[in-house]
Amino acid sequence: MVASRDIPNIITGIGNAEVEQIKQILTFINNHYNDNINLERVAKMAYMNPYYFSVYFKKITGMNFKDYVTQVRLKQATEILNKQDLKTYELAEMIGFTDARYFNELFKKKYGLSPSRYRQELDESKKQLEGENL
Repeated sequence: MVASRDIPNIITGIGNAEVEQIKQILTFINNHYNDNINLERVAKMAYMNPYYFSVYFKKITGMNFKDYVTQVRLKQATEILNKQDLKTYELAEMIGFTDARYFNELFKKKYGLSPSRYRQELDESKKQLEGENL
């Protein structure tokens, strides 16, 4: 996942206006990951047609648009799981997925564990650390 602050470090051959534009887009995605973000909506923000925007986004970030949004959402899921104990469907809704099963599949594919198992392992790790600190 590319953070907006890292864009200037990975881009060569494009102007400052394009760098600023993609920074704004990445910031928008990172701030609105739980909304209904789709290619058409973001392309419109960039004053581009969806096809051209898709090519442009991948050229600059190295990821296609949908994969980037998914990565942002999954990363947010891990951060939320570190702080809250939610049911999978609640977490899925919170981060912008409408299908909890699909979210569960993507999460498991990326992290090797279901969200609930991920949370259990976090809890077990915290208990072990607490036990060592006593």
